[in-house]
Amino acid sequence: MSVRLWCLRHAESENVVTRTSGAQPHAELTPRGRDQAAEAGRRLRGAGISHVYASSAVRAATTAGIVAVVGHVASLTAGLAVLCGLGGRVWGAPLPHAEPFAVEWDGTAWRCGSWPAECLM
Repeated sequence: MSVRLWCLRHAESENVVTRTSGAQPHAELTPRGRDQAAEAGRRLRGAGISHVYASSAVRAATTAGIVAVVGHVASLTAGLAVLCGLGGRVWGAPLPHAEPFAVEWDGTAWRCGSWPAECLM
């Protein structure tokens, strides 16, 4: 049985714009962030998403309410690098805001074949 997990970093939030990431746990999405989340939702329409998971941070929960599975750059790069065997190639590489990418289980292993390309360079 194969499984596809769609992941994305939360959309742009006030703490990103003000360069206070981590210092504002209740930071809201910016108007641009709301547009990013809506666009990601349109791109994922018809993808057969059956469950939505997000952290409890306002920026992630708000993005998830608009779109799909949402995380933070640190949790996504750390967790998926190990899960997909990407090693240190993605640690510290920023993920674009609200850009969906698939992680797939092929019955044997997890594959991150569609990890955002600029992160693997």
